[in-house]
Amino acid sequence: MTESLLTMARDKALLELPADPRYIPAATSFVGDFAQQLGLTEGQARKLQCATRTSLSNLMERRGVERLKFYVESCSHELRLRFLDTGIPSEEPFTAMLPKGLQVYLAEHELNEVKFSYLGREGNETILVRKFPEPPPERVPVSQAQLEIPAEADYEVRLMKPEEALEVARCIYTAYGYSYPVDAVYLPQRLRTLCESGEMLTAVAVYDGQIFGTMSLEPGFGATIRDMGLAATYPECRGQGAAKKLFGFLVEEAARTGLEGLTGWGVTAHIYSQKLVGHEMRPCALLVGNAPNTFQIKGMEQSQRGSVIGYYRELLPGQRAPISVPGRHRDMVETLFDRLGWHTTSPDGAFDRPEHSELTVRGNQERAGAILSLKKAGKDARRVLTDAHDRLAETGTVEFMVILDMADPGTADLAEYLEAEQHYFFCGIMPRTSCGNALLMQCLHSEPLDYNQIQLYSEEAKELRAYIQAGDPSQ
Repeated sequence: MTESLLTMARDKALLELPADPRYIPAATSFVGDFAQQLGLTEGQARKLQCATRTSLSNLMERRGVERLKFYVESCSHELRLRFLDTGIPSEEPFTAMLPKGLQVYLAEHELNEVKFSYLGREGNETILVRKFPEPPPERVPVSQAQLEIPAEADYEVRLMKPEEALEVARCIYTAYGYSYPVDAVYLPQRLRTLCESGEMLTAVAVYDGQIFGTMSLEPGFGATIRDMGLAATYPECRGQGAAKKLFGFLVEEAARTGLEGLTGWGVTAHIYSQKLVGHEMRPCALLVGNAPNTFQIKGMEQSQRGSVIGYYRELLPGQRAPISVPGRHRDMVETLFDRLGWHTTSPDGAFDRPEHSELTVRGNQERAGAILSLKKAGKDARRVLTDAHDRLAETGTVEFMVILDMADPGTADLAEYLEAEQHYFFCGIMPRTSCGNALLMQCLHSEPLDYNQIQLYSEEAKELRAYIQAGDPSQ
């Protein structure tokens, strides 16, 4: 049934079918199985199947019917078969369906009611009702066999093998549904290709030959850093400490393969994600309101635009970072770099500024956001950033992040301009991005955020939240 769509809930199912009689046997078979799960006998289920076959056959023959929707619904007192079509309204199909009269049709199929309605532009509705003398038994969802891991079991943590990409995708889907924002994790071949190319490093936790947890290093803001993310464990296998073991394993793999730093992002609506990455990383950025409240990971609800806390871990300690930032932000920037193990210095005053800037823009329509990375600040930097911002705002973008290179002596003046004229505000730093050691700034064209709803785990993260809130012009 490549052209049909089947989605099912506890007491309701929907089949969307083309007007093709070849699909009728599959639909009637489904009705029979559904009815018997509700406690009807095999004979009663066959009568419902016959009513379904007759209805579908007659509706598919109507002029203008190309597709139709077929709902199978149950509650405590009745089972409903509901058909929706967009054909030309006509009494003829109903006459053909009830050639011996309504009462005979009801008796033959053990139905209590048949309803026909014209719904205007929504088409036509046909409903067959079979009432229950007693409430049907509760339908228990079918579930896969669960892996049982004894407490303190000895399990293996290693890199994913190429042929295991499908099982990793299953693990991620089980944990997140389709709510994880990186599409590649649901496409085994794409996941396999990314890992084989080195763009991603994926680790798995394995017990008794079966994968029960996974975590990956994904492409980050720069070529020499990776983002620690994509952590998933089968629900029944949580509590084994697999996430921390996977994390530690990937840190070692990152150093072994020559990466220079790791980033991690914790969803502020999910404290555990912050505990995980914050275990061996330090907070350095807080992106507030960077995702709409409709953009929710499975099991995490929020009433305003979501936020994420950014973490960093340096793999080559003792680095130095020249910084050019507005004077009022210097203490905070130096504090953040100090926590990451970097030493700050003043940038070289001599800088040959080009005529034209190099700006890359990456938009995300789903979250109504955009990242503006100023890889090279030319003499036209103010105009280039302003023009890009205005164009994006006209298309409905409401959240903007600008990435500026703090080694550029002109970054302090440019940041001052963005804050004073464009209503941007400081939201943190990030080392080793494609724009160098970056100053991150945001602008929101949305309702003011309630910063109290931004849940943070560590005191360092809470201090950063208070600092950012004080600079947010909407506050």
